[in-house]
Amino acid sequence: MERKQGSNPEERRICAGSRMGILMVEYILGTLIYSFDWKLQTNVGKINMDETFGLALQKKIPVSAIVIPRLPPCVYAP
Repeated sequence: MERKQGSNPEERRICAGSRMGILMVEYILGTLIYSFDWKLQTNVGKINMDETFGLALQKKIPVSAIVIPRLPPCVYAP
């Protein structure tokens, strides 16, 4: 009896770039969080954590943040 290749889920190969993509997103997000001081606008009281459903989850009421560079300006120059 001949067995079809790829019929067993354990034999299938996953995308080689998926792990690298996850690592890059984590690295970029960590760099953004580390490089700037983040503050809420002064008129924001309590943050509403409700979500709206769609293709991706989004906040029902968007949160606006003030971004202040934390590192010296020479770090941000190209």
